[in-house]
Amino acid sequence: MPFHEAQMPTMSANSNVVVLGGQGFIGSAVVEYLQSRSDLDCTPVSSSNCDLLQLDRCIETLSPIVRGAVVVFAAGIPRLRGDTVDAMLDNQRMVHNLIDVFRIAVPQKVVFLSSVEVYGPSATRPITEETPLRPMRRYAIGKVAAEMGLQAWQRESGCPLAILRLPGIFGPNDAGRGLIGMLVKAIRAQTEFRLIGDGSALRDFVWVQDVARLIGELIGTKFDELILNLATGQSESVSAIMQRLFARFGECRVVHAPTAERDCDLVFDTSRLQKAVPGFKPTPLGEGLAAYETGRRKTP
Repeated sequence: MPFHEAQMPTMSANSNVVVLGGQGFIGSAVVEYLQSRSDLDCTPVSSSNCDLLQLDRCIETLSPIVRGAVVVFAAGIPRLRGDTVDAMLDNQRMVHNLIDVFRIAVPQKVVFLSSVEVYGPSATRPITEETPLRPMRRYAIGKVAAEMGLQAWQRESGCPLAILRLPGIFGPNDAGRGLIGMLVKAIRAQTEFRLIGDGSALRDFVWVQDVARLIGELIGTKFDELILNLATGQSESVSAIMQRLFARFGECRVVHAPTAERDCDLVFDTSRLQKAVPGFKPTPLGEGLAAYETGRRKTP
């Protein structure tokens, strides 16, 4: 999608940023980073503050704070909690309710966190933002529907919209979720780790603080509608990533489990990311893994 190549600051001092899902794994990292910046006023919103499934509640709670603000949507039910029809529909409902709020109180810009799962087991490598969307899981279908709903609203309203498609995100506060988090948890607890597939599939993992840093960059970047794959561009096999973790944290017993799904590789062309946000450099995998040693994430 188009963006302005001339990077123009659009924010004034103490710009307001509202982070929906501000207590989740990714959302809390975004809040921590944005609150560390003196030029921003960051307001986290969680399900305890506002149930995004309740439209009346959304209008009452969000309308006063999203008007003229940068809104980051990091909320939703993650796939690891269940790839169900109900979860898919609830995720879509949250976005639809938010769009209804935006029609009442237009924000300055919106950043929506999507997933690279929207591409499905694509036969084309490397994956670019132009790769056809072929979602296979319900979670990914819901993400595509959410993207399309927000894009339709953007064209109706003219409000800038950035869609960030995320691969595996890792960090010490991941609660043992995802490949890296589950493996670190198994090593520390000396429990069994169940590996789906033979370990040859290529993956591109992104440190959670890089999501926060990129959002921070986009707050001050001028665009109309922007889609970016947030990836390092340096894919490694699952087996190689496991060996990195074993070398750093020790080993655990690994049990191999076959998979009926196509074990596709995740390899990305990051040229659009580099062009849209010049100078943005994702953190190398080894450097991000070091954060697990202290159990804390360090704000760049």
